[in-house]
Amino acid sequence: MVYEFLTLKQKENDSLFMYKNEKVFSSSKKVGLKITNINVKNILNLRVNYRSFSFQNYLKKVLKLEIPKNVGIFKNNGKLSLLAIGPSELLLIIADDKNIFSKSNYEKLLNNFSNVTDVTDHYHSLNLSGDKLRWVLSKGCSVDLNKSVFRPGSCVQTLLGNSNVIFTCNSDNSITLVCVSSYIEYVLRWLKDAANQEGYFFLTN
Repeated sequence: MVYEFLTLKQKENDSLFMYKNEKVFSSSKKVGLKITNINVKNILNLRVNYRSFSFQNYLKKVLKLEIPKNVGIFKNNGKLSLLAIGPSELLLIIADDKNIFSKSNYEKLLNNFSNVTDVTDHYHSLNLSGDKLRWVLSKGCSVDLNKSVFRPGSCVQTLLGNSNVIFTCNSDNSITLVCVSSYIEYVLRWLKDAANQEGYFFLTN
């Protein structure tokens, strides 16, 4: 195993990002998993009957985004991701600083359609990519991550090791991982350990 640390930066309190741009090569000098920290701006949890036509029409008008109609599906327009993670639960992940809801829109959503909770500080996100991505995740996940089953546009709540996580499949070799913030260091260490033989690259923003 060949280790290369491009930049070593000590953070306060031995934090998650002790090593910036940490790269570990496999014995064949390859990197099978790339882990990238995502700076998500806002995450909202919506408890709602999202099969309601009135809700779908309203949110589509506000978000300019198609609403998932079944559990395990997510929609994305580059700046917003809307995940159907339960029979009456959506997770809205906002990637930019733009405030998508005016005060009146937010109040209408809250009063007429759903319970809305800001869970931004509750979650942390990583983007995972690479040729060995699915193989690495399968070491600690019971969900069938075969490309023919977990296809682009799919999302799932499951366990990775001992942590609850949410996966969204962006493409064959790209999956976004969302987990509770207090577990992110455990998840990152698990990923590094599981990918050690295949090689990995951890990129922080």
